[in-house]
Amino acid sequence: MNVRLLDLEPEWLYSDGNPKRYWRVASLAEANGIFFVCPLCYVNNENRRPGVHGVVCWNCTVPQTVTPNPARRRVRMRV
Repeated sequence: MNVRLLDLEPEWLYSDGNPKRYWRVASLAEANGIFFVCPLCYVNNENRRPGVHGVVCWNCTVPQTVTPNPARRRVRMRV
């Protein structure tokens, strides 16, 4: 089954580097991170939201001390 990012309820995030602070922003141009529903949980729960967890990925420019701190990718987010 193919899952689109839009199906996973993405939210753009911005961190100024403060370890305990980040904001949701309106566009990719403002963002240096993204939150989305776990694709595997989404598929395993038959595309229903309850019972799934989320994934956060930060751009490599965000310090590793920023929480939540699960994933890092060396990719450029393009507008």
